[in-house]
Amino acid sequence: MQNFWQQIPKPIVGLAPMDGITDAAYRYMVASKGEPDVIITEFISVDGLEHAADKLFLDLLYHENERPILAQVFGNQPELFYLVAQIVCELGFNGLDINMGCPAKSVVHRGAGAGLINSPDLAKEIIVAAKKGIADWVKSGPTAFSEKILNKVKDTQEKLRLIGVKLSVKRSMIPVSVKTRIGYDSIVIEDWINELLLALPANITVHGRTLKQMYTGVSNWEAIKLGAKVVADYNQGKPETEKITFLGNGDVQNFSDISAKVAETGVDGVLVGRETFGNPWFFKNLPQFKADPEQTVNYQADISEKLQALLEHTRKFIEIKGEQNLLQMRKHWVHYLKGFVNAAQLRRQLVQASSLAEVENLLSIHFNTLDK
Repeated sequence: MQNFWQQIPKPIVGLAPMDGITDAAYRYMVASKGEPDVIITEFISVDGLEHAADKLFLDLLYHENERPILAQVFGNQPELFYLVAQIVCELGFNGLDINMGCPAKSVVHRGAGAGLINSPDLAKEIIVAAKKGIADWVKSGPTAFSEKILNKVKDTQEKLRLIGVKLSVKRSMIPVSVKTRIGYDSIVIEDWINELLLALPANITVHGRTLKQMYTGVSNWEAIKLGAKVVADYNQGKPETEKITFLGNGDVQNFSDISAKVAETGVDGVLVGRETFGNPWFFKNLPQFKADPEQTVNYQADISEKLQALLEHTRKFIEIKGEQNLLQMRKHWVHYLKGFVNAAQLRRQLVQASSLAEVENLLSIHFNTLDK
C-alpha cells in the first residue's frame, strides 16, 4: 500500500476540507503559496457521483502541486463507497477520506456525515467497502462502472491531464482515512475511535466539537487528547507499516498553536481550516517549522501580495468553473480584503463585480492609488 500518512515527517500539518471553500482553485492557491503536508477536497456525495453529476466531477479536479491530495466523500451506502473508491483511484488521487463529521441537517438526517457516529456498524461497513473497492481496482481495474460513469471518468481524466496532472498507468493501493467529530450530542470519543479502529483506517482526524455544537463554542482539545491516547495504545508494539496516524482539527491559529496542541495532546498533527481564509500563505514556513518549531512564525503577506493573490485566485477559479459562476468568489474576496486602508471601500465595489475585467479594473485603480 502507498500509505503516504506514514511517510510524512511529524507533526503532519495539512489543509482541512471545508464545504463550499476548498474547491480546486482554493486548493491550488494554498499549494502555490505554501507547502501543506496533505490537502483534502471539500466533501462530495457518493450518490451524486453514482449518477455521474457534472458538477461533482468538476469538484474532483485538482492540480499536481496539491499532492498528496485526498478526495473526501460522504454518504450512507457501503456499495456506493465501493464504486466511488474506484472512481477516486482512476482519477489519480493519493487517498480517499470518508466524511463522518459533517453536521448539516440535510446530511445527518440521512445517517451520513456525523450521523454515522450513531451507527458504528454502518461506519465500519463503509470503510471496509471503500478498501475492498480499491483492492479490487488494483487487481482488475474498474469493476463497477456504468457506461455513463466510465465516460465521465475519461472526460475528467482528460481535464486533469490538460492542467498538468500526472496520472500513473500503474494501479496501486491508496489509503482510506476518516474525518469525524468527538461525538453526536455528547462526547463519546474513546468508544467511537475504538469502533473505527476495528476497520483499520490509515488515518483518523477528529474535529473537537460534537455534531450538536456545529461550529459554535471552542474546539475541545482535551477530548481530542483522549482519542489520541486510544490510537497510541492501539499502535503500541505494532510495526510502523501498521500504525494508524491521528490528527486533531478545530481552532488551530498558527505554528505556535500547533506546537502547543501537539505537545499537549499527543496527536500526530493537525488540519488547519479557517485560518487559511484569505491567507493561502499559512503553510509557507512549514518546512522551517519542521526543522525549528520554536523559532518559526507564520508568514505575513503585505497588501500588494494579497491583492495579487486575489487576482490570481479569481483567474484560476474562472479557468476551472467559468466566469458565469464568479459569484462564488465573493466570499473569498472579502477575506483577502481585510486589514488595510480603503479595504472596506474596495470590498464594497468588488462584491458588485460580475466579470474578470471588472475585478482587474478595480484592483488596477486601487494599486494606482497606493502608488501615489
